[in-house]
Order: sequence, then structure tokens, then C-alpha cells
Amino acid sequence: MISVLMLAAAILAILAAGLQLGASGVLHVSQAHKRNVALCAAEAGVYEAVLRLENDKGFTGTAAGDLVASGGKFSISVTNDLWTGAEATVVSTGTYAGVSRTLKVSLQPDTEGFGALSLGGKVYTYDKAYINGISSAKNPLYRPGNGHSEFGGATDDGFVGQDFNGDGEQARIRATGDLSAAGRFASDLEVVARSKKEMVHEPQYRLNKDEMLAVSFSAGTVPTDGKFTGSARFNGDVTFPMKVTIAEGATIHIQGGSAKFLGGLEGKGSLVVDGDIVIQTDAEFDSSNDSGLKVLADGSIAISHPEASSDDEGVHYEIDAVGDYFAQMPPDAPSQIAQGVPVNAPRDGDFFLWIDDQLSGTPSPEFNQWYEGDGSEMNPGLSPSTKQWLGQSRGIKEDIKAWADSANG
Repeated sequence: MISVLMLAAAILAILAAGLQLGASGVLHVSQAHKRNVALCAAEAGVYEAVLRLENDKGFTGTAAGDLVASGGKFSISVTNDLWTGAEATVVSTGTYAGVSRTLKVSLQPDTEGFGALSLGGKVYTYDKAYINGISSAKNPLYRPGNGHSEFGGATDDGFVGQDFNGDGEQARIRATGDLSAAGRFASDLEVVARSKKEMVHEPQYRLNKDEMLAVSFSAGTVPTDGKFTGSARFNGDVTFPMKVTIAEGATIHIQGGSAKFLGGLEGKGSLVVDGDIVIQTDAEFDSSNDSGLKVLADGSIAISHPEASSDDEGVHYEIDAVGDYFAQMPPDAPSQIAQGVPVNAPRDGDFFLWIDDQLSGTPSPEFNQWYEGDGSEMNPGLSPSTKQWLGQSRGIKEDIKAWADSANG
């Protein structure tokens, strides 16, 4: 009997130790779960701060939120210096079941973004202009193209239309995003945008002129090849007849004057002009070039067509009908056109001849299913804006085909 009791006592001791170890493990797993949920809540707070800053670049202060699915909560505090070109600091604390975790994150403006045009001076539009947005040259995903002019007040025009050819054509600006002005939009300018706001001061990312000029400058001389590898300062008005390239880390300062770049402007450096800037773009677009300049002007910026020329009577140019057509392409048109396009649809420039043939005669059933859709998720059809854009190609279909053939051959 004594041996049995001793054996039972030993077994009970082992079981008690096992139960204690199991309870400790359960407690450890429970605490780890609470910490993970609190950390996820803190990360959600950081994403909330990013979202608020994308919608309002001037956002600063505090906010809080609940995560219904997990039961976690977060609170964020944002210190915003983005307007100086610096950064925003986010402190996010996530809590769950008495456990908290805190993250501190520094956010900087997207240096690769092509999302907006923001000027202290006027925006001059000659006949037609388009503001489109992409995420970056490396990753050209669609973004709304926004524009803002901080020029003037209640009686001043921040956006101005000019009849470039002198043929009576009304100046027009089309933006895939929002347009806003501290002043007004000129009455002779046709504006097409997601929204149009006058007499507002939009918070935008601002370049800091003092920081950009806090470098050592040499006396400015125009290099024969137009390539600047170091910082240089010019006094008064300067005209650059060739393409100008400003290398990364170099800053060009036009002090007390304006600058004209008649052969294009590229690079990864910085350009600061105390007056106005005129840029005649290069006729060749290099899609592999992912560099970008920081450009600051105290005055206005005018960007001209690459084929523009000037004489005593004014500025003259010819519209590239094909380029002008594709500049007006709706952002969602490529994805819509590619979805369910008939297998017999031709490629390249012949595609637009096929569009004209189908719309001129009796469309095939395959065309109708792709163009109009059948109400199903697989065949949604094209949007009205995409249909309208394709319809505009019918008048220049031969020009598009010639351009496509030359580009492929």
C-alpha cells in the first residue's frame, strides 16, 4: 500500500508540474497574441496618417481609430514639416487588452512622383495643355494630375489662356485631377478638371529656397555641351540655346533675372530662378530616363512645344495631331480596351482603322460584346469617355496608322 501511495504521489506531482507548465505556455501565447494585435493596431495608425496626409498635405495634430475585427485601437500624433520639403513625423500607439505598442515613423514627400504642378506664379496655357499624373518614370501607374497657382488675389488671373497660333482658338487646359488658384481662372480659358477652385490657398509641398541655395557656387559660364556637373550662379537674364543637363548634387541659380532653355532641360540636380522660366522642350522623349529636377521659380514658368519657333511677329508652331490625340486619352482607357478585345482585332495603327470600319457599318457580334458589353462582369463594355475618345480617332485614323508604322519600322 505504501508503495502504491508513493507512486500515486509521484504521478500527481508530475501532473501538477505539467499543468503548471501548460498554464504558463497558454499565458505566454496569450500575451504574445495581445502584443501582436497591439503592434498591428500601431501599424494601422501609421497607414491612417499616410492616408490623411495624401488627402491633406497640411494635416497635423492627433487622431484615433478602432479596429473592429481585431478589437485593437490606435492613436496617432503627426508633426508635419512637409511644406518645407522636410518630413512628417508620426507617433502611433496601438493598444489591445491592456497591452500597448508604439511606433515612430518619418515620412518624406514622394521624390519620384509626378502628381502635381504647384507654382508661385501664373500658369500660361497656349491653345491646349494637359496635366496628367503618373507615380514615377520607373513605375508609371496612373495618378490624378493636379495643378495650383498661388499667384495674386481676387482680381488677378492665376491661370491665363493665350491664343498661341493667333487663329482665334480658345485656350484650354485639361487636368485628370484638381485645379486650384489663389486668384482666378481667366474668362477666356476653358477648364476641364475633376474640380476647379478659385481664391483658395492650397497647401502644397514647397521647396525651400534657402536650403536649395545653401551650397558653394562658382561663377556661371555656359558649358559648350550644356552639362553642369557642379553648382553655378548666373547674374541677370540668361539664355541657354542647347539642351541643359544638371547633374545630381549640382544647383544652378539665376540671380536677379529670368532664364530661357531653348533645347530642353533634364538631370537630377536643382534649378533656382529669381525671375521667370521659359522651357522649350526637347523633340525626343526618352522613356528610359527616370531622373527628375527640382525647379523653383519666384516668377512664372512657360513650357513651349518642341516644334515652336519665334520671330518678331510672335511664336509659331504646328500641332502634332497624333500626339494631341493620345494626350487626351482617358486614364482607364488602356485597361478597358484590353479587357475582352476580340481576337480578330488588328494591332498597332490598323486597330484604329478597324474601329472606324466597325462604327461605320454593321458591327460584328464580337465587337458589340466588347464595345457595348452584355451586363456581365466578364464583358462590362467601354465607358462613355473611352467610347468618345475612340470615336475622335476616326478623323485622324490614317495619321495614327502612319505614325504607328514609322514607329515600328
